[in-house]
Amino acid sequence: MHPADPKAPPNALAALVAPAGVGAALIAGRSWYSEPVASWLLEEPALTQSRGRLLLLGARALLVMPLAFFALYLWRLGSRVIASREFPPPGALMLRDTEVVGGHAAIAYGRALRALAVFLVVASLGLALAVWRVALLLTDRS
Repeated sequence: MHPADPKAPPNALAALVAPAGVGAALIAGRSWYSEPVASWLLEEPALTQSRGRLLLLGARALLVMPLAFFALYLWRLGSRVIASREFPPPGALMLRDTEVVGGHAAIAYGRALRALAVFLVVASLGLALAVWRVALLLTDRS
């Protein structure tokens, strides 16, 4: 049995609330920043294409980076599970008392976590490629 950590609930809540708060602030502040960004994009017609690509590059990074970081976390977690032959691995913070799974079942969980990490990397690369393709379609009108 892996005991619950009393510090885990506030940490888990902060991990959920902080990104949601940033996203909500970006959505709420859209009217504040959309006008300056649009005027910057269109103020010099010769630079509109390169500035549009820059904005799409930023959007691509905002879309792909969370997937990539989560994939890295899952890969490392899966590796720790496989190495320790325990799920959850030793040192993991638990929200509640959790029964430890060991042996072949734990290795299967670790491999599944690593497979999910690979899937997320492939999905993030596909998303990055799709945004790049949209950027090419929108800006290659010479």
